[in-house]
Amino acid sequence: MLTIPFSGNKKTRYKEVADIVKRGGYNAVYEPFAGSAVLSVNLYNNKIIEKAVINDYDGLFDIYQEYLDIKEKLVADCLAAGLVKQKELQPPDKREVLQDLVSKIDKKFWYLLANNFVFSGRRSTEIRLQDFRYFMNETGTEEQRAYLKIIDNLVRCSMDYKQFLKMYGRDYLNEKGLMIVDPPYMNAHQKSYSNEQYFGLGKTLELMKALRTQQRDFIIFNMNRCDITELLSLFDFNIQEVRSRYASQCAYSVRDDCMVYVKV
Repeated sequence: MLTIPFSGNKKTRYKEVADIVKRGGYNAVYEPFAGSAVLSVNLYNNKIIEKAVINDYDGLFDIYQEYLDIKEKLVADCLAAGLVKQKELQPPDKREVLQDLVSKIDKKFWYLLANNFVFSGRRSTEIRLQDFRYFMNETGTEEQRAYLKIIDNLVRCSMDYKQFLKMYGRDYLNEKGLMIVDPPYMNAHQKSYSNEQYFGLGKTLELMKALRTQQRDFIIFNMNRCDITELLSLFDFNIQEVRSRYASQCAYSVRDDCMVYVKV
């Protein structure tokens, strides 16, 4: 399975989504909150669908090629400076070297570089220069570059999700499309949506209203099984399946990650 490091991606739900796509006879998918688009990428790469349209709202893939070049150079510079890749904190002198190297890189790339150089517990907050204290995880870029090649075969746009639903919310010609909706979870902070932004109850209700105006079957993800099913029922959606999976947030906390399949 092709993946790239990205907080909150749905790679663990791929088999369930692929099963629904196959059983439903869908030949296209649409993602108004694409994130890393891991579901679209793998459905397309495995020839389960013929077309995928992803809403790259934050412009992740506009800068990803440049990020990979920057990452390769930073890794090479770290190795040349004597940093050793390890799970433990880098020694003070090596941390200073790393932070000096990072200070010369545009800050817009820092959240992407964090996967290799910042402790996981700090990645969901605003990243500061002093957070670059590690040298860890997979440093190669081959799989990420292969991922980008698949992205190039998808239809990519950048717009507000309401505009996306209005533009792509109905089938044309011989297409049978499925909408895959993975919004910022209700009342859950998501670093991938402009740091501080999250969906409270009001924004989640707005999303429900927007989904009511489009004409495609859809899958929607959210944090709490009871909350999302009650909301969908309130808007009289035809729920077909509800699947929950428990995801670890940290060593002492788990949360319900719920997926609901709806036919319109």
